[in-house]
Amino acid sequence: MADWPANGETDWNTKMLAYLAVEHSTDGTHNGTGMVRQVVTTTSGAVATGTTTIPLNDTIPQQSTEGTNIAALDTIITPKSATNILVIKAVCEMAHSVAAKSVLMCLFQDATENALAVAGSLNPAAGFWTSVPLTFSMVAGTTSATTFKISIGSDAGGTVTLNGFGSARKMGGTLISSLSIMEVQV
Repeated sequence: MADWPANGETDWNTKMLAYLAVEHSTDGTHNGTGMVRQVVTTTSGAVATGTTTIPLNDTIPQQSTEGTNIAALDTIITPKSATNILVIKAVCEMAHSVAAKSVLMCLFQDATENALAVAGSLNPAAGFWTSVPLTFSMVAGTTSATTFKISIGSDAGGTVTLNGFGSARKMGGTLISSLSIMEVQV
């Protein structure tokens, strides 16, 4: 970064322009890396349930066959630059109908079969909900609209409930799950 000009310097204008050029173009737009270009967030307090398992093994979960898609959390972003970084954060409030079973969340992009990331937790008791957070970063790779999706499931039989337990909504719709995408300029 250029040095900030000292008051009274004879080349103050030149130094000030050099200082501003590091972070801004001549039209005033920011050039600095790390600037947040946009944030898109989808939240839902609606209850959703699923019984499709996600095996706990050494394979990547598949979008079409493992877990239950939560369409209410589908989030679309149109990146401003293909080289920018997308920081994706999701939190799902989940419960399992059977004690000591996992609750799993998978992140998918568009129609790509392989999950980008997976997060999970062990449900300590039947009907006990737990917050499952997930954070994932990637290069945008496109300037076209792209949709990120969440699927939920468990490694064992029973029902996984989103935003409640016992297949019912709890807390009057204020128990919220979310998917947020932040685009960071590179």
